[in-house]
Amino acid sequence: MIQHARPNTYIALPDEVERLTGLATEFHGSGYSSVWRPDFEFDSRAWGEFWSGAVGGDRAVAIFCTEDGERDGKPVGFILGLVVDCPTEGERFITEAAWFVSSEAVGLPYGVTLLAALEGFGESVGAVRINMGHLANRTGKRLARIYSRWGYTPVEVIYTKRIGGN
Repeated sequence: MIQHARPNTYIALPDEVERLTGLATEFHGSGYSSVWRPDFEFDSRAWGEFWSGAVGGDRAVAIFCTEDGERDGKPVGFILGLVVDCPTEGERFITEAAWFVSSEAVGLPYGVTLLAALEGFGESVGAVRINMGHLANRTGKRLARIYSRWGYTPVEVIYTKRIGGN
């Protein structure tokens, strides 16, 4: 049963990251990531290894929420962030690496609750800002409105090009 009240959020421990792999697979299978590469095949093993190794320290975070609000419940959303100490400004910031809520939980408060949790995490590690992004796809305009309502300002456009024949 999907929880409709403000969901609980949890900072994933390294051994909990594997539970989020299903959501990451759903994200990459949903077409949201196809802007990167139409023939993209998600490597859940590589994803799990990276995030399991990254979380638990002070350089990365995976925050998740579950269907029933309990830590051991079925995950329905996550937000991933990397902690960066900027060499040119001398300030710490968070860069969002991925933010996803399952199709069954879209329209419920999971997404904004995860964003609020990332902001809280950022404050707890001394970050002075958070960089959020969106893909150049069907979700972009909606996310731009959400970011604006939450006080985020667009500052950069990123372009990508595949190189090296891979």
